[in-house]
Amino acid sequence: QAKGRIPCNKADRGWFRSARRSYNQKQVGCVGMIDYEDGCSILFRLKGSVFPKAFLYSLPSILIAVVVLILNNEFPETADTVENTVRGEFAKSQIWNAMTASLALMIGFRTRQALGRFWEGTSLLHQMRGEWFDSVSCLMSFSRAAREKKEEEVSQFRHTLVRLTSLMHASALDEICGSDESCQKVIDMEGLDVKTIDFLRDCTHKYNFNRVEALQHMIQVLVTHNQSNGVLTIPPPILSRVYQTLSRGLVNLLNAKKITDTRFPFPWAQIILLLLVFHCLTTPLMVAAAVTHYAWAIIITFVPVFSMISLNLVAAELEMPFGSDSNDLPLAHFQKDMNRALMLLLHDMTDHLCYTRPSAQQNFNKLVDFINGKDVPELRKSDSRAFLQDHYEKRDSF
Repeated sequence: QAKGRIPCNKADRGWFRSARRSYNQKQVGCVGMIDYEDGCSILFRLKGSVFPKAFLYSLPSILIAVVVLILNNEFPETADTVENTVRGEFAKSQIWNAMTASLALMIGFRTRQALGRFWEGTSLLHQMRGEWFDSVSCLMSFSRAAREKKEEEVSQFRHTLVRLTSLMHASALDEICGSDESCQKVIDMEGLDVKTIDFLRDCTHKYNFNRVEALQHMIQVLVTHNQSNGVLTIPPPILSRVYQTLSRGLVNLLNAKKITDTRFPFPWAQIILLLLVFHCLTTPLMVAAAVTHYAWAIIITFVPVFSMISLNLVAAELEMPFGSDSNDLPLAHFQKDMNRALMLLLHDMTDHLCYTRPSAQQNFNKLVDFINGKDVPELRKSDSRAFLQDHYEKRDSF
C-alpha cells in the first residue's frame, strides 16, 4: 500500500481484463497511415487507395456510353437525336463545360481545406505530446533534490506521474478518434491504486465526465501535494510553468477535437455530389456524340469521371485525419513514442549530472577554430563517430 498498489477485487480484475481485450482487438485498427516510397509500385497498392471505389463509381458512366453507342449504331434515328441534342443544345449553352469547371473548382477547394485540416491535426498532436512531456520532464528534475532524503516518496511520485500521463495521452487519442474504449497501450495502468481506477471507470460509464480532464486534474493535485510535502523543492513561480504547459497541452487537444467535431459543411458537400452525378450522366452523352469507336468512348468517358470521383474521395479521406482508416494519422505510433519518452524519465540515469572531463578543452579560441573547420590537434577526435565507437568498445570491454 505504501507504493500505491492495493489488491484488486474481482470486479476490478474483470474491468482490467475488459480493457486489455479492447486494446488487443482495436490496436491493429488504430495503427492508421501507410508508409510508402514514391515509385511505380504504389500504382498497384490497393490498401488505402481510392482507386477501387472510384473505378466502381465510374462504371455506370462507362455503361451509359456503351449503351448510347449501341443505340447509335443500331438505330440511326437515335444517333441523330443524340447528336442534335448534345452538339446543338449542350454546345450552344456550354452547360457541360460550365458544370465541369464549377465541379473542378469546388473539389479543388474541398481538397485544400481537407489537406489543411490534416496537417493541423498532426501538428496539434505533436504539440500536445511535447507540452505534456515537457511538464513531466520538469517535474522529474524538480524532484531530484529531494531524492536523498525522501527516496521512496520521490519514486512513488515519479511512477504515479508517468502512469497518469501515459493514461491521459492515451485517453486523449481515444477521444480524438471517437473511441469509447481504450485502444492505446498504457504504461502499467494496473499499477495505479483501486480508488483511482474506480473513479476513472465511473467518469466514463457513470458520470459521463471527460476522462482526460479528470486525469489532468489528478496530475495537478499530485503535483500540488508533493510540492507541499517537500518532494518538489522548487519555488512556486517556477513550478507554475508546469501548470501552464499542462494547460497548453489540453488546449491543443481541444483544438484537435475541433477537427473531429466540425465536419465539412453539408451544403457544400451536397452541391459537389449533385454536380458529380450530373457530370457522370452527361459526360458519356458528350463522348458518344463525338466518338464512334467503343474503346475510345470507354477511355475518354472513364478518365474525366474517374478523376473527379477520385479527387472527391481523397478530400473526404483527408477531412477526418483521426480514426482507424488506412490514411488516418498513426495514433498508436504517437502513443508508443509518448510511452518511450516517459520511460526515459524513469531510467536510472535520468538524475545523472553531466560534467566535462579534466582533459576537456576549455580554451575559447581553440573551440571557435574547431567549429570553423580549422585543424585543432587537441580536438581531432571530437567530431568523429570513431571516437564514440571507440569509447563504447572500451567501456564494454571492462
